Amino acid sequence: MIFLTQTDFNRLEQELRVELPVYYKNFHLQETELIQKMRQGPLTDQEHLSLATDAEWLLQTNKEIGVPRQVGPCRGKFCIGTDGGGNDFFISLETSADTTVYQAAHDGFPREEIYDEEIDDFIWSHEGLHMGQDLKDFVKQDIQANKEYEENQE
Repeated sequence: MIFLTQTDFNRLEQELRVELPVYYKNFHLQETELIQKMRQGPLTDQEHLSLATDAEWLLQTNKEIGVPRQVGPCRGKFCIGTDGGGNDFFISLETSADTTVYQAAHDGFPREEIYDEEIDDFIWSHEGLHMGQDLKDFVKQDIQANKEYEENQE
């Protein structure tokens, strides 16, 4: 089981030249039992799925996205994981008061409903892009989804 450490956060912040929200770092450092419970599910059993705990994956993915972005899609955001099917999860780097977990969705909604071509970014206020009010809510929803998946497999 991999957990992120303060050393990992220092490296991410230094190499990406960002300041990660304190709530994000604290969640990883303090909620290891909840993260471990999430990892035991069949839908989130890899370190990059849902809430990523693989520092190398986080570094590479955010570099590929171009974090910190000043323009274009996902500017002001930090990718915290993926569903493995093309949807990535983000938190805001712009304000620590915004603890929402967002989804950059590639399907499920008409593009014009979730993406503003004029500003070249997702419409983050769209309810369908909100995956959790905070990290704890997001992880608990994944634990529940794992439970429902397992029940349906029986």
